[in-house]
Amino acid sequence: MKITIMVMTVIMLLTLNLNAQQPPNPLFPFSMSFDEKLTLLRVFDTPPGYERYPAGQMNEFQAWVTNLPLQARHKWVVQWNGQMLYPPDSVAGVIDFGVGTEAQQNPDIPMQMVMEYLRAVNALGDFPIRLGKTDTVTYNRWLGGEYSFSARGELIYTPGEKRTANDKEYYRYLHFVLSQMTAKKLLLNLKPVDEKNLAPANLYIQFRPDDPDSVGHCAVIFDVGINRKGEQVVMAGWGGVPAHSFLVARPRRESRGPWFTIPELKEYLKKHGEGRFYRFAE
Repeated sequence: MKITIMVMTVIMLLTLNLNAQQPPNPLFPFSMSFDEKLTLLRVFDTPPGYERYPAGQMNEFQAWVTNLPLQARHKWVVQWNGQMLYPPDSVAGVIDFGVGTEAQQNPDIPMQMVMEYLRAVNALGDFPIRLGKTDTVTYNRWLGGEYSFSARGELIYTPGEKRTANDKEYYRYLHFVLSQMTAKKLLLNLKPVDEKNLAPANLYIQFRPDDPDSVGHCAVIFDVGINRKGEQVVMAGWGGVPAHSFLVARPRRESRGPWFTIPELKEYLKKHGEGRFYRFAE
């Protein structure tokens, strides 16, 4: 991903000391209860014998993902409409991600992550998001006109009067993108990666081979632990269909906390079908 902000700036903003009179951390404006002590990096240690993915090998987006904010430990996994689904002891944690609409379903979460990050570092404007093989949208074009679809489902862009970038326009654009996003459309924005060399912010996407209409399942790799033998464990999480909280998964074997081996993750999610690992192309 093409990022212009320096890693030092990311680290500095991540460690801001907030109080009740200050706004949320500017890198995580969706977090309504940001607490610098409640982040993935601060809460979850790596298992004995493992070290976190080297900071010097991460780009700024990957560093941002490894520091996503968590809700308080007592919070349930809830559906977008507030219905309680899973109690706190059934998951390792819940990302403070503000899932409050039907559009924030499982395949939408990774794209929203990218959009939230780019917005926070003022780099969303010309970032291309593919909604079809020939259909690409950007925030700057959104601000300069209107996107719509023909009766055949073809993307149409109509230039208009330039609008100012603000929270209202961003959330309108976010809703538009997420309402069009599916796991199969998400793949248009990704490139495969070797599962022996995973990194933070990679994705594990599955489809049921016996169901051509499978909506797919997408797990986000929050972080990676590596031991001296080069063996990897991963911290992973996902949303749901219908949309629900962005959870941090807890393996059935709890001796390593929220960390899965790759075979364990595949076994845990096997009901969703065959999968493959990816990264964002840009």
